[in-house]
Amino acid sequence: MTNKYAGLVALTGVWTVPHEMYEEFIGFTNVHAEFMLEKSKRSGELELVHFWWAENPTIADSFDMDSEKTGGYQFVLTELYKTEAGLRHHWSEADMFAPIAMEMMKRGLTVEFCNNGRVIHSLWD
Repeated sequence: MTNKYAGLVALTGVWTVPHEMYEEFIGFTNVHAEFMLEKSKRSGELELVHFWWAENPTIADSFDMDSEKTGGYQFVLTELYKTEAGLRHHWSEADMFAPIAMEMMKRGLTVEFCNNGRVIHSLWD
């Protein structure tokens, strides 16, 4: 079904992780995923529709998939909620992760959030 997710609310975070922090960050993603499994709503106004972490090595030219690896990794977190209320509820519950991320940022981690986005196109289920 085309545009099944149109209007739903997305959170995307792009985390750039130095090579030496890889294992530590994997641990962070595992704890976060466990937290999401425990805390997320499966129905109703606060429903979490989709959730995933993806990882890839950083490369010199992001438009060239065969480009030289430059060290470190990018992790992309994607969460899709039925409503803005669902995202806001999660954001407030997940504030326990902020100090951990802030400490890691002092050692080279960077993160950029695209927060409270609205799906404008989707294909298939």
